[in-house]
Amino acid sequence: MSQVENGSVKLRAGRRSYTLPRFLLPRLIAFAKKENPGQKAPGKNVKEVRIRYESAYLSQALLLLKMRWLLQLHSACCELDYKLCSLTNVIQGLQHVALQQTEEIYDSFFDGRGSQATPKINLEVIVENLLDQMQRVLGTGWYPLVDYVAECNPDRSVRMSKTNSFHLLGCRAQTWHVAQNHSLAASVETAFLANFLRKRVTQRTPNSLRGLYKCLRHLGVEEPVIEPFYPSHLIAWAAARDKPTLADNSRAAHRQAEKLAQLDAVFLAAALELQSPEVMQPCGDGKRQLRIKDRIVDAAVSCIQHHAVFPPGLRDRLRFLLAEETLGVCPAAPTSEVEGEETVARVLEYENSEVKEAREAATCRATLASEKSADLKALQKPRLIDLRDKERHRLLAYQIQNHSKTLYLRVAPFAGHPVQPH
Repeated sequence: MSQVENGSVKLRAGRRSYTLPRFLLPRLIAFAKKENPGQKAPGKNVKEVRIRYESAYLSQALLLLKMRWLLQLHSACCELDYKLCSLTNVIQGLQHVALQQTEEIYDSFFDGRGSQATPKINLEVIVENLLDQMQRVLGTGWYPLVDYVAECNPDRSVRMSKTNSFHLLGCRAQTWHVAQNHSLAASVETAFLANFLRKRVTQRTPNSLRGLYKCLRHLGVEEPVIEPFYPSHLIAWAAARDKPTLADNSRAAHRQAEKLAQLDAVFLAAALELQSPEVMQPCGDGKRQLRIKDRIVDAAVSCIQHHAVFPPGLRDRLRFLLAEETLGVCPAAPTSEVEGEETVARVLEYENSEVKEAREAATCRATLASEKSADLKALQKPRLIDLRDKERHRLLAYQIQNHSKTLYLRVAPFAGHPVQPH
């Protein structure tokens, strides 16, 4: 959805053009000055900014700037009345929608009409829809609000409310206080990463997290920070869902446990693509190469096999990351580890075989998990045998009654060997 023309500015990046809200103009001017430091800065009434840098990830970088601007808007609304105008529910709702497989969404933020359950959630449209509706509702008051928001701090907010009590136990209560926005900033980063990682990778729309971070570094935009973590919530939720005990039944059914598992899945995909040390371990005699830890592979497979909980794009990305050969070879060749007539090439060949074997095993598990959903209710083996016997008796009775051959239907087909990792 395009912005209102009077409050928009056009960005031309090579052969691409973007229509953006005017509150991003300072960042666009910073992009242009970074390419040409000696160029004179344009004025505030400029309608078009040109840069030479062209990237397929530029639209995602602009989306991140819009979402981070919501933190400044939240600080400005809290100064007006944090109990009535706070954007906490909106920002947390964006995170909730980005993590969920399917969610009940609305066409309008100001009424509850037009709701629909859809798995195709476009966070860019949702953010632009929010900004456009606010601009149309406020009318001419939108531009003074944008100027006021530009002076607010996104890291902290001064919270004031006219509904606070002025007296507490006979003493005058404090009418304002300063609060940090760190939790909301983490929600914005998580929503952006989840929206980016859940997209399917195609040739026309590249979707590499490394490419996105490279684009952000070139533009001078701060990268989303991924804190060191271990997917404990995902592992606990999967264990309680797949092989539940009496104590795990309530944990797997709890809504909060599922949301924490979805959050861990997003961080797990990002850590695997960036090859964070929390998910990789050295292997081989020389410890010169990296492979994914076994517990991390188990957590990724648990995410892949639950089709009704995790988005398909995120599951495909995890399957691809488990299948690709992520090797990190040190530039220095081993010397003390080589004994006798073994050469450096022999050591490298042994290490490659170990990494290749682990990668093939992880690929086989990920492929099997992607073909069958663990969320479907499967019949038990005695029930299946009973259904088979009833069908055979029915076919035999049909053959006797109608003099029609049904032997080829009653004979079990040839079954292939089970797929096992090499």
